[in-house]
Formats: sequence, structure tokens, C-alpha cells
Amino acid sequence: MELIYIWIDKYRTFNNTGVSLSDKFKVQYDFEKNTIIIKENPYFYNIFPDNILNVSAILGKNAAGKSNLLDLIGMKLRDRNNLSEEFEIKYSRPKEKFGVIRYPQDIEEERKNSQYFFIYYIGKDSNGESLYCFEGNDIEQYGKLIENKENIDFKYYKSKYWFSFICYSEVEKLRYNATVQDTFVNHTEILSLKENSAIILLREKYNPRYFDNQSFVNEDEYKIAVPRRVAKFTSDFLYKKIEFLIKQMSVENRSIYADDHYTLNIRYANDVYDYSDENLNICGFKNIKGANVTKKEAWICELLSSFYFHFINSIGLTKREGDLKVSHLKERMPQLNSNEVTYQKIKKYYDTALNVVAANFFEGKSEEFEFFFKRYTDLVGFLEKLFLEVSSTAAIEINENYIEIKINSKIEKEPLLKLIELTIDEPQESEIKQKPFSVFQNFFSFDVRFLSDGELGYLGLMSIIDEQITVKLDGKNHFILLLDEPETRMHPELARTFIKTLLDFLGQYKNKTFQIILASHSPFLVSDIPKAHVLTVEKSGFSSIVQTCTFDTFAQNVHVLLRDAFFMNATLGAYSHFKIEEVKECLDNGTASDLEMIGAEYIVNKIGEPVIKSMLQEKLRDKKKGFQTIELTDAIKKYNNLSSTDKEALIKHIINSQNLGD
Repeated sequence: MELIYIWIDKYRTFNNTGVSLSDKFKVQYDFEKNTIIIKENPYFYNIFPDNILNVSAILGKNAAGKSNLLDLIGMKLRDRNNLSEEFEIKYSRPKEKFGVIRYPQDIEEERKNSQYFFIYYIGKDSNGESLYCFEGNDIEQYGKLIENKENIDFKYYKSKYWFSFICYSEVEKLRYNATVQDTFVNHTEILSLKENSAIILLREKYNPRYFDNQSFVNEDEYKIAVPRRVAKFTSDFLYKKIEFLIKQMSVENRSIYADDHYTLNIRYANDVYDYSDENLNICGFKNIKGANVTKKEAWICELLSSFYFHFINSIGLTKREGDLKVSHLKERMPQLNSNEVTYQKIKKYYDTALNVVAANFFEGKSEEFEFFFKRYTDLVGFLEKLFLEVSSTAAIEINENYIEIKINSKIEKEPLLKLIELTIDEPQESEIKQKPFSVFQNFFSFDVRFLSDGELGYLGLMSIIDEQITVKLDGKNHFILLLDEPETRMHPELARTFIKTLLDFLGQYKNKTFQIILASHSPFLVSDIPKAHVLTVEKSGFSSIVQTCTFDTFAQNVHVLLRDAFFMNATLGAYSHFKIEEVKECLDNGTASDLEMIGAEYIVNKIGEPVIKSMLQEKLRDKKKGFQTIELTDAIKKYNNLSSTDKEALIKHIINSQNLGD
């Protein structure tokens, strides 16, 4: 699936605007005649890898409308009418707190505040005929482009304020074939666009006026539409970040993650709970005397003890002193014999105590109890295997309530990722896979040390892309990635290599295709994209104007891109530009003072741009020659006005001074 054309009658700052995302297709929409012509360019050549359908860039100054355009493409349907941006309905009867039900016949006025549609190219059917997806928000207006209208329930799609159809392109019209949730055949597969495709919008921060917590929920909307997801530039899963970090550290001559190792700390909560439970007579591990355990065994025992107290605190059992049920539980609690307090005895002690409390809490809910205890025993079993059975854990250092893991390119990846899965990522995994609840919610925490802000940002971006593709949208094969200023926290060298790195990164997903649309301020990103794929957005009054770039951007000089594609008045800093203009004025001024000349020469010597520096140095030399000529003329005039005796005395003084070295 590839987005090839957008028509906007009105949306935020855009009006009567057609947007083509490449020269692969030429789409001509005539809103007055209600016609649309789609022509495929037979000479188009894709310079990107086979699984990358297109890479497009949207350029513009701040507040020009770049993010608005990405919102238009990627925003979920549920968010589109926030602030009544899409439509407003005025009823003849006002809505009251109780009792009054308003019916369709009560509608007095329906105002459409936004109107637009999208054309996606899907592929060719078994007969070699091109298939397109036609999607928009106003079936009344844009349904006129469909030739066989009798096959469409207009009333239904009007009530949903959305439509999404699979169509063929006819002469100046579209021919309806199916909805995006219906199964259809293209030349490579049998698919449902709703089941097999997704648009993913990614950015650092979202405007709370348009997005809320529900915007980020990982589920397809019920409406007949191309699925959309919204996420920030960071993964919910730590294992995705660490996996990408390890992979990058194995790259030779890398410009990022260049250190020999980074440190991951995984800690458990043990500082907010009492070390004994007087209600149930359970002793915290720190209060157990004479424990005959190794350092590694002690670490696991302390974790078991801390989790027991974490659990009883989370279910409120610590506040129920004197409760009959608490008294009943107390009778069933284990006792720890002070003789030969071994690791196995301590483990059994906390296992039994947790079992008693959990069985009581999940009484009548056997499946939930089994799920809870399986998560617990899986973790304990893995920790025992990792710390007590494996001969060497050189990369792991045990501390009081946390473990320190040194991450490098040679670390054994699978055990590390499994550890993260069972601890840090357990709450996220429970939510994504719709488990009954999270067992270790708020119990584990982490930090990754020695990563710069830019490296963290890069790590977050790549890991969230991987998370969306392999976890949250697993099973889908066709993606449109919308990236809003991905280079924000990147060093220029990272920005320069970003497109190449991203394309290589997406190459790992077999049998999946991608279209990338990014809004950017970076000339390095744009220099990797042909001009037909580059859009410029400029503000004119309160409106945004979109145009296709008119000059060659691919492999273009960065200075040219800054000047022509990024709407810059100069490619130097504003203050240095101001000082250079001052120097030029000084050197062009016939009455510049000695002090001004000294200042001008100092600034010229500091200039880094070689062409400007050379030009000003030449002006400075000419100015100095002029000064020297004036000084010599004045000296000759003074000498001629001297008497013969004074002239002779002056000459002798000059000779003597030279002999003495003065």
C-alpha cells in the first residue's frame, strides 16, 4: 500500500490543495467537474530498496503546516473531530442532563469543517489491472467520483463520516470493487487491506488539544478504514531498545554507540516496605539470622522477600490488623526453623507464604491464581538458572537491590532479553497480549547509563518502529511510516546517515513493504531524496501552500539545500552575518577610523567560510594600501617644509637610530 495523492478542500490551514507524493503516478482531480484521472508513469524508476515503495519529505519553517499534514494522514478517526474540526451538528432541541434523547430528525444544521480524501496504490489484480484505495471523510462530496454508486450504502457512510473503498480507475471516474475490510486479490496475495496494512504516526510530543491517552491504544478502530497507530519516539519495551543497541555496537567504524560498553541496571523495590509482617508472622530476609547462603542466593532471597511484601502491600493486607480472615491466614503461614537456614528452605518459606496469601486473594478465580503464580515461578526459575547454574555471569554484577549488566557487542543476547522480558517488560507484555493483569507492576525499574541524549533518542525511534511492526501490528505486512522531525536530537553526522540506516533497518523485515513520509528540518535527510518526492510548505497569511520541490535535491550540496529548500535568508548564523555586513560597510567607508580598521581585521581573520574570508581580506588589503599612501604623502609634505639644517639633522637621526637598532 502506497499513499500517492491527497486532496484537501479544507483542513486546518490547508484549502483547495492537491498533494502528490512522487512522480510514480500523476493524479488529476477536477472538483468542479467531479472527475479524477490516475495515470501510472511507465518511466518511473525506484531508487530505493525493493521493500521501500517510496520515501518522501515535507519541508517548511516552524508553524508552516508540516505536522498538520502528517496529522491529516495519520490521526486516528476517533481524534479527528476533537474541537469539532471535522464537523458540527446543531440540534433543534438542546441536550439536557437527564431525559432528552435527540434523534436524526432533530438535526437542524450539519456543518462540515474539514473535507479531504486519499488515494493509495495497492497493486495489480490477477488481470494486471491497477487497484487503488479511495478513502475520505465526506461521501456526499467525493462519492460523485465513483461510477457505480448503486453498490454503495451512502446513508451508512454518511453516518460514519468516513469511507474507505477498493477501486479501479476508469475514464475520469473510479469503479467501486470492495471495502477495505473485504477480501480481494492482487497479483501477489489474497488480502484484506484492514487486516494487512497500517499507517503509523510517530513524533516526539503530541498536542493535547488533539490527542489523549486513548489515542495511543493499540487496537484497530471499528470503522471501515485503513488502520492507524499513534506513538512517541520511544518503545514501551526495553528489550527492543537493548536488542537494537547490541546490534549497533557490532557495526565497524560506527558513528554512534562508539563506547566499548554501556550499563543496564535492573532494580527491584525493597526500600518502601517493612522487613517483617507482624500480622502474618512473616520475617523479612534481612531479619533472618544465620542464613547459610552465597551472595547470589542471598540476592534472590532478598528479591523473594521484597516481592512478598510488595504484593501484600498492593492488595492492602498490611492494613487489616485484627481481621478474621487475616487471623485465619496466620494459622496457615509457614515457620522457618532457625537450624540450617539454607537457600532452599528460605525459598520454600517465601513461596509458601506468597501461595497462601495469593490463594486467598484470588479465591474463586483459579485461572488468575495460576497465571499469577506461573509468572512468579517462571521468574524465580530463570534467576536460579542464570545465577546458580550458569558457570559464568561475568557481564552481571550483583548489588544490594539491583543487578548491573555490562552491555557490549559480545554479550550473550538471549539470556539478557529473557531477563528483561520477565522483569521490566512484564507489565507491557501483559497489556499487549491482554493478560488478566500484570504481576510485577511497579516492582521492577531500570536505567541505562552512559548513553547521550541523542543516542537515547535514536534508540527510542528505531525500537518503537520495530515494536510497532513485530509486536503491536504483528501479522500486518504493509506500512506507511509518518516521522515528524526524527532528527530532532541527532548530531549532524547521525542525521546524515539516518535515511541509509533506516532503510537498512527496515530491510530485516521479510515480505513487508514500507512507505516513509517524514517532516524535517535537516538538509542531510533531504539530500537522500529525489526532488519529485520532496514537498515544501509555506505559510501565506493563515493558509498553508504545498508545492513540489523544483530543484534537484538528491545528492545536493547542503548549503544549496539550506538556501533553497529550507527558506533561509543566509547559511550563516544571524549574528555572524550581521558582523560581516558591518565589516563590509567599514571597508567600503572612506573615513573609517584606525580603531574600526583594527576591529574589521580581527573579525576577518576569524571567519571560517573561505570564499567570504578571501573576499574581505582583499578589501582589507586595498583599504590598508590607501591608508599607507595618505600617510606617505603627509610625511613628504612635512619634510619639504623643513629648513636645510633640520632636514640634515633628521637624516642623521634616522641613520643613527637604524645603527642602534631603534
